[in-house]
Amino acid sequence: MDNEINNTESKLRSGLVRSQDLKSRFPISTRIILKQLFPWVMILALLVVFAVKLNSRDIFSDFNTILDLDIELEAFVAFVLIVLFVKAIYSILYRHRISYRIEEGHLKLSKGILIRDTGIYPLSRISDVYCKRSLLDALLGLHCLVICTATPLSVNFAQIPGLTSNVAEGLSEFLLSSVEDYQLRYNDISAKKGSKFV
Repeated sequence: MDNEINNTESKLRSGLVRSQDLKSRFPISTRIILKQLFPWVMILALLVVFAVKLNSRDIFSDFNTILDLDIELEAFVAFVLIVLFVKAIYSILYRHRISYRIEEGHLKLSKGILIRDTGIYPLSRISDVYCKRSLLDALLGLHCLVICTATPLSVNFAQIPGLTSNVAEGLSEFLLSSVEDYQLRYNDISAKKGSKFV
């Protein structure tokens, strides 16, 4: 009888101790790069327009005046383009380095390029999964998936940005079914252990 319970328990635990890379199954859209670049493009474009106006040239009067900018203004525009290029590289690397996976009954979420932050959330503690959108997300067709646990800190970190509608819905359903599956298996193990002592 004890061997039967131990075998059942080990089979159930082996079902719980699965590792699955969720990012390969539910990928982040490349549109997140546009989302991260958009504010920078707007701010830097306004700075260039302001610099051109300070240079006392009316950029709307003649297209040739854009080509006849002073050296200082050309250097400033070059600096702006370099900043945008660096930000684009950062956004590409950030998208590439986000990872989210299920390991041994936990959701593991890692973010960052040089300094990595990692959150590990037990599936049994996940209480809710929902999507949120900003105006820019809506324009680009993106969603941010938020994973909630009992701790309020999870709302700030446990977010997976840049998912398309279908991917966000699929990942949300997968996580919720994994949470339910984990809780059912855990309760089954607990019930079998409890019946051993009855």
